[in-house]
Amino acid sequence: MNSSDILDKLISIYFRKCYHGMGETTQEEEEFISQTFIVKVTDETKNTGYPSANVLDHLELDKEYILMDMSVSQSSSSLRLASMPNRNFNTVNFEYRLGNPAVQSAMKGLRVELDELCNDRARCKGDIAKKIIMKAIDERQERLEQFKLCL
Repeated sequence: MNSSDILDKLISIYFRKCYHGMGETTQEEEEFISQTFIVKVTDETKNTGYPSANVLDHLELDKEYILMDMSVSQSSSSLRLASMPNRNFNTVNFEYRLGNPAVQSAMKGLRVELDELCNDRARCKGDIAKKIIMKAIDERQERLEQFKLCL
């Protein structure tokens, strides 16, 4: 799947998610958008779309970022990056690729472990046990950050 195909599919799914009544998303589509997507601004994409604030005022050329989500309407589409969740960017200013599937699978397993550990911590009554659980949570969060570098 090339960059253009990924963008088209993401926009199609997020459009339906943003505008209820235009169609429901399927389980397969939900699984597709739950994957990790890597985006980057290139020489070819940096000036695409409506001329507004320069995307390079906030991002580095050819640096890879992790897509957080998109907002799609009839006349525009924007995205948020995991590293800048409070800033929106025009979707056409990026190239898209799917993150490494093996790394994504490992990250998914770590997220499940983290959820279980957080639930254990909430049920735990002793201070020593809570400290042990917190250490395990910190270790898994650190591993998640390391995996992100391999996407």
